[in-house]
Amino acid sequence: LGQKDALARALCELAQLARQKPLEVVVMLPPPPSQALQSADLCALCSSLGFRHVICKEDIALHRELEDFQPDLIVSILWPRRILEHTLALCRDCINFHPSLLPRHRGSMTQFWAIFEGDTEAGTTCHRMVRDFDAGRILHQVAVPVAEDETA
Repeated sequence: LGQKDALARALCELAQLARQKPLEVVVMLPPPPSQALQSADLCALCSSLGFRHVICKEDIALHRELEDFQPDLIVSILWPRRILEHTLALCRDCINFHPSLLPRHRGSMTQFWAIFEGDTEAGTTCHRMVRDFDAGRILHQVAVPVAEDETA
C-alpha cells in the first residue's frame, strides 16, 4: 500500500525475495490525485514482477480485496488514509513505514513539519499498525541528518 517511489523499491525487494521462496503479493494502490498516468508506471511494474495490483478508491474496496486475499502480513508504505480496524484484523501482523522518526510528526506532511520545526534529523520508522494513527510499537528506525538548506 502506498506512495510511488517507496513502493517501487519495496516491490523490487519483494521480487528478489520471491526468487528464493514462495511469495504471493497483491499491491493495493490508492487512486492518483489527478491523472491515471501517475499510477500507470506502478501498474506496469507490478505486472512485470508478476504481482497482482488493484486500485482501491474506497475503504470497503480495500477491505474486500484483502479479505479475499487472506494476507499473512499487511505492509503499508505511505497509504493516504487510516486503515480501518476491521481491515487490520484480517491478518496476524500489519506494519507501516512512516516518513518520520516516530513518535515525532505523526500523521501526514511529516517532511514539512521536520523542516518547519527545525529538526536536525529526520528519517523513517517501521512500526506495527494499531487503531490509533502512527501509535503502534516501533520495530526499527533509520535517521538521516537534515541539511541547513533543506526545504520541504
